[in-house]
Amino acid sequence: MFSNKTLILIIVGLVVLVGGVLLYLYYPKGEAPVPTTGGQNGQATDQAPSRMKTLSQEPVLGVAVEDRKVKYYLKSNGHVVESDFDGSNSSLFSSSVLLNLLDVSWSPDKNRVIVLFNQGGEIKKGFYD
Repeated sequence: MFSNKTLILIIVGLVVLVGGVLLYLYYPKGEAPVPTTGGQNGQATDQAPSRMKTLSQEPVLGVAVEDRKVKYYLKSNGHVVESDFDGSNSSLFSSSVLLNLLDVSWSPDKNRVIVLFNQGGEIKKGFYD
């Protein structure tokens, strides 16, 4: 049925294929975390220092970045808040109440938005200039 050469090539191909799959599945991915000091008494920890800042303590929608400022909608009431990147100088940009917000999409110039909200179980769209 198969010649010896063909049979050997098929077996070698299967061994290489199975070996490749096993190597992919069991070989460690990425690098191990580099321990940093910061534990008690200078002991090493596995936590890298975080550079992320909390901008809001409540859920937000539609984050937009413009001129070193961040604008976002508060999901609870639809108010628009503007702050610096580090969360300082936070101020109310718009106090319009938009309840049941689902999604917010800013225009490229960050001056207009399209919002989706739930009104009585029906999805409604709004455009704000």
